[in-house]
Amino acid sequence: MRESVSIETAKTLVRGKAIDKVVITVAAGRRWTVCLYGSGEFVLRSARKDPRMFVKLEAALTVIHDLGMQCVEIELKKWLPRQKTVSAKNAKSK
Repeated sequence: MRESVSIETAKTLVRGKAIDKVVITVAAGRRWTVCLYGSGEFVLRSARKDPRMFVKLEAALTVIHDLGMQCVEIELKKWLPRQKTVSAKNAKSK
């Protein structure tokens, strides 16, 4: 099972060379999570949610870049092209 870590802890792991691979995976149908692999298996968490869910793939890429990682793998096993991102505005009106 993956251990959930904060962004700050993830930065420390990356600086300490404890992370050698980053994978973005599909979660909850339309959301993305960031998984880190190396000395262990980790998933990013936010202050409010565990794991942290990204609506936009670009947002996940920005966080990965800010961690100091230069390469990422995107796992599409559970993603279907017909699954579209729901905007916050549309989600509230439902």
